[in-house]
Amino acid sequence: MSYSNFTYGGGQDWSDYEEVQEEIPPKQEQDWYFSFGFGHTRFAYRYVKLHGTSDNTRATMLAIFGRNWAFQYPEAAWALTPMGQDSRFTELSID
Repeated sequence: MSYSNFTYGGGQDWSDYEEVQEEIPPKQEQDWYFSFGFGHTRFAYRYVKLHGTSDNTRATMLAIFGRNWAFQYPEAAWALTPMGQDSRFTELSID
């Protein structure tokens, strides 16, 4: 997936999103962010933040939400996404 031509809001350029995404080792424990689609009726403008590896955090999301979520981002990439920059997005606690 490439965000090289993706702009949001005031025309910010997100071209370095893909570079950051590729630099993150998927087996490294870190914070991972999971988004729900804009059309999601229950969790629009919400995200889930989990700490662990790419695989074990994805397994947690699948166990709780099934496939009813959209994308998974490492912390460094999340900060570059429109969702990471938009104050309307709030964390959904799953504790």
